[in-house]
Amino acid sequence: ISIHTVKNHVHRILEKLEADNRREAVEIATRKRLI
Repeated sequence: ISIHTVKNHVHRILEKLEADNRREAVEIATRKRLI
């Protein structure tokens, strides 16, 4: 997959989790027991 595709997926995940960055996304996902 292209770099653009990865960036797009990350952007959508951040939006869905309402996170400002990847670190915050991990914290939210962990709190919600998604990972």
